[in-house]
Amino acid sequence: MHDMTATLGRVEISVAEIKAMLSATLPHLATRAELAEPRLATGRDTAQLRQAMTADIAELRQTTTSDIAGLHQATTSDFTHLRVELTDKPGKACMWGVLTALPAAYACGPAALALLK
Repeated sequence: MHDMTATLGRVEISVAEIKAMLSATLPHLATRAELAEPRLATGRDTAQLRQAMTADIAELRQTTTSDIAGLHQATTSDFTHLRVELTDKPGKACMWGVLTALPAAYACGPAALALLK
């Protein structure tokens, strides 16, 4: 009986220590009910963020598409204007004609002068 009383005394001390530890720790731990509200708030915030990002991406896509269309139209009109300006300039055939006429005229000049003397 004496052994049993001593063992119960040690168990009582251990139970008191465990109770003290749980009393100190448990008030700081969150319960499932306390975590439910932040979890719902996080879900709502995530849904709002997803919706806002989707709207922003759609707006950015639309803006980019219209900007690209405007640039395409401006580039097309610039190339059309450039083609019109290039038609007024001499082409390859004209340049070859000038390059062949100049040496011919240079060669014919002294021959013509020799005939005149």
